[in-house]
Amino acid sequence: MNILDEIVITDEDIDWVESIMEGNISFDKERRNIIKDLRSIDIQAFPGSGKTTVLVAKLAILANKWTSTSSGICVLSHTNVAREEIEKRIGGTSVGGKLLNYPHFIGTVHSFFTTYVALPWMRSNKKKIEVIETDFTIDYRWNRVPKWYKDNIFEPQFISKSSCCYVEKLGNLKLRKYTPTSEPYNIIESVINESHQKGYYTFDEVLLYAKDALENNTSISEICSTRFPLVFIDEAQDTNASQYEMIQKCFVKSVQQGFGDENQAIYGYIGEVSNLNFPRSNPLVLSQSKRFSNSVASLANPLAISKSTMEGVNKEFENKQHAIFIFKKEEIGKVLDAYGKYILDTFTDEEILKYKNDGCYAVGLIHNKNGETKEKQIPRGVFDYYPQYEAKSITKGYTKKYLIDYFRAGEQRFIETNATYEQIELILLGFKQVVLSDPSEKKIGNTKNLIKFFSEYLVEREKILQFRKKLTLLREYNLDSENEWKRCLVIANEIFNLLEVQLTDKNFLKWIPTANVSTPEFRSGHETKSSQNEYRYELDGRTVNIKLNSIHGVKGKTHLSTLVLETYHKSHRLKQILPYIYGKKHTPKSESENKNLKCHYVAMTRARGLLCLAIPEGELTVTELKKLESKGMKIIYL
Repeated sequence: MNILDEIVITDEDIDWVESIMEGNISFDKERRNIIKDLRSIDIQAFPGSGKTTVLVAKLAILANKWTSTSSGICVLSHTNVAREEIEKRIGGTSVGGKLLNYPHFIGTVHSFFTTYVALPWMRSNKKKIEVIETDFTIDYRWNRVPKWYKDNIFEPQFISKSSCCYVEKLGNLKLRKYTPTSEPYNIIESVINESHQKGYYTFDEVLLYAKDALENNTSISEICSTRFPLVFIDEAQDTNASQYEMIQKCFVKSVQQGFGDENQAIYGYIGEVSNLNFPRSNPLVLSQSKRFSNSVASLANPLAISKSTMEGVNKEFENKQHAIFIFKKEEIGKVLDAYGKYILDTFTDEEILKYKNDGCYAVGLIHNKNGETKEKQIPRGVFDYYPQYEAKSITKGYTKKYLIDYFRAGEQRFIETNATYEQIELILLGFKQVVLSDPSEKKIGNTKNLIKFFSEYLVEREKILQFRKKLTLLREYNLDSENEWKRCLVIANEIFNLLEVQLTDKNFLKWIPTANVSTPEFRSGHETKSSQNEYRYELDGRTVNIKLNSIHGVKGKTHLSTLVLETYHKSHRLKQILPYIYGKKHTPKSESENKNLKCHYVAMTRARGLLCLAIPEGELTVTELKKLESKGMKIIYL
């Protein structure tokens, strides 16, 4: 009998979970119906609707009723948000502890398919597994390509070392015009196969093995469906087509529920088809946003691709007037000052202090500065408004004082790149400092290659596997919680034991709150931006700090106020979507325009109180400005 047949969620269960959750939680009828529903169905949730809180409440009730010791609930995501919300809302309860441990799984799509599908399949097929790391593996392969081919064939054709890996399926390469029968293709193929014989794989190749397993062994889906009869996919809109297909094949008999917002699918995958499968037909809808009032919702709704309409129900700042700043291109430096002044005119010091952790932001779609800005492109990116802006946090070049500094640097790197291996690399750098400081250290060469460095200490295969497993676990902890850091250190000490090293400086493991971290690049909350990315505006003894970031960098965040900056990629991005706000029907001309709408939808749904736009003079006609003004926006000329 399926365990789900025994579980019924009632209003009494929801009353109970409200009582144990931190944050004065109360669920209305719409949210209660979603919590009760145990069918395979998707949940379309608008920004600020409390999607993750609803999911956590549902998980808590299920964990409290769960009787099986051999099968569990599986929660797949792309970030640690679900785990962090569990810690925040029910971390101190017994059900919170149950959810974070066996038989349940809460983690990333990548970590699940690596652990439960790919590695068992590879071992059953006698595949040697020594290193799973993208940069190391690709460098290894590229170094084995004959120099003549690199200099005369590949580099003139703009074929780089990143081509040294299989894509889409095992055995498949993308080498521009070269076919599988060509010699250049065979050379790259041979160095990949040689590295596989040594046991070296990229992270994505491991997922290809998971895909291969699901396609060639139907019993895997039976096993996984039994092991995890209930599967939740958080941020389901960011699950790409390949991942979605794997989830469907893996959990063919499981109940599946996707939580997400189709309007916020802004993370693209190069060379892969976008996921058009979320939401499935007739989704449940969380239409009310508790983040902002209807004045914000009415400006963002025209950009949405969903058939449902969002309603803003937070009335705290409903009387604030949103604004558009019109500036001369040669006076772009005045934009942040004008925004800062308008913030001070709009909010009291008490309101700014109350929402200090949310902060005030200026964000743009383009923020990486590659080359100089041409005249027609101004403004090209965030950096044109604030020349000190750094596109990425500084995670190198600073002496990190404590182990938690390395963990936070890794967390930030993952936010920026979505590359797990880069996060692991920074954590490993922290462990390396412990090894090098051990007075009984075996005097093994201090190589810069981290894989090689640690392999010298982990000769036994079993130790290597334990080491990798524990490293994966370390990615899941909330670095803003001291209790969670203590739990993290339990695993860290297990790793020290595996490495057979003694920690001489216990101070290295101390807890440092994010507001007082030891390196300059880390800021309050989850933001770990350089101080160069924060502009301080002062007027008559009052101040406000304006943080600058990309739109992708603030996805999932809530701000007190947001300024959306015009940026340029082939054309000015904000200008392209403004007609939708004042009346254009939703008929994007291209996939590029569709993605542009989604990105600016994300940007325009961050602010709980004030939404502003910055547009150069001449981009909009007087008629267009009047249409925007009729939507309630104040036009401010600089």
